[in-house]
Amino acid sequence: QPVRQVIGALDAAFYLSFDAVEPTGKNRVIALDISGSMGSDHVAGMPITPREATAAWAMVAARTEKNWICVGFSHELIHLDISPTQRLDDVLQKISNLPFGSTNCSLPITWALSAGVNEIDSFEVMTDNEINIGRIHPFQALKQYRQKSGRAAKMTVMATTSTGFTIADPCDAGMMDVVGLSPDVPAVVANFIRGSAENALEKARALLLEPNPTLERAREITAELEAAGLKDIDAFWGRWDFFVKKLEGKR
Repeated sequence: QPVRQVIGALDAAFYLSFDAVEPTGKNRVIALDISGSMGSDHVAGMPITPREATAAWAMVAARTEKNWICVGFSHELIHLDISPTQRLDDVLQKISNLPFGSTNCSLPITWALSAGVNEIDSFEVMTDNEINIGRIHPFQALKQYRQKSGRAAKMTVMATTSTGFTIADPCDAGMMDVVGLSPDVPAVVANFIRGSAENALEKARALLLEPNPTLERAREITAELEAAGLKDIDAFWGRWDFFVKKLEGKR
């Protein structure tokens, strides 16, 4: 039987850990996949379901940010009223037992477009990657949003499982795919939203296009990517690691 005191201590530590997350000060849309598949399976390497992971992510934003909106999406979009004072079990109850359907990851962005919400800096989509794109791909919707709003909005897609499917455009430094969840993911995403991770990705992608890239420059950029916390988290890392190893093989 679980020891009540131990469970209480772990519960308190979970909520206290939010204090270690530095707010971005940006306008964020936290978009949670509420489709039926989120309640089954587990996040890679963790004994929790994708739905439990998304609830925890929403709580991080609720307790650290001032300007944020939380929405749930499947075949339609709904607004989720999540407050900083709620506990994890309350949030889980709120995002469960909803009208689930197929998963359209574009809905958070197309909603902002149609509603004239033009102040968003970051769209953060959490999904298990069991998706149905819909009439417009998310990266196309984001580009339309940027044109209409005049803001350099970013998109982070956090997939609790890997299906080999990329939602973000790997050639756009303002979009990032994250596969799996680990304790450093909130800091990685925050760095990306603030721009430090984006700058490192921009340099890396530029070097990939150079006709005569040097190993020395590649190693400098690798250090920046690692400092931004992107190693083994961002889906771009595998491509970059292959590129650097190929340069090393030429020496």
